[in-house]
Amino acid sequence: MVSGKNARGNEGKKQVNPYEQGRLAFIQGQLSNPYNQQYKFREHRNWQLGFDQAYFRNLGWVKEREQKNNKP
Repeated sequence: MVSGKNARGNEGKKQVNPYEQGRLAFIQGQLSNPYNQQYKFREHRNWQLGFDQAYFRNLGWVKEREQKNNKP
């Protein structure tokens, strides 16, 4: 897990969970899962879940914009 800033803005020991890492990885364009599927199965699955949900949410937005732009 990755350490991040806490709510007060100072460097705390707040842990970013694998789901959030996957979601943020999609936004940043990082396509590889940092967790080994064989040894860290749960983290690998949660990272992939976050990544996939971000992907399909974005896909829905893209399809909506395309439909709006293609109407006569």
